[in-house]
Amino acid sequence: MSNPSCYSVRMKVEGQRILISPNSKACQRTKNRIREHGKNGFMVEESIDGARTWLLRASDGWRGWLPKHEFHLEAWGEEFFVEPFEKK
Repeated sequence: MSNPSCYSVRMKVEGQRILISPNSKACQRTKNRIREHGKNGFMVEESIDGARTWLLRASDGWRGWLPKHEFHLEAWGEEFFVEPFEKK
């Protein structure tokens, strides 16, 4: 489950800590949210619509929906992060 190249839409993402980056299809809003709030990764709170839209929570308190087709899933799981996720 820790290899992003094996990512499947069917995997259970809720409750996972993820690291993402915007892709070439990302709108400015998605790019801004990732840049402003994604330094420590995001926790996936919910995925809906066939996992096409994800509700993410950042350690700085930001919470919002991002469309999956606008970002790359770089890594998931606590083993990829040095600092613990700060819950505010």
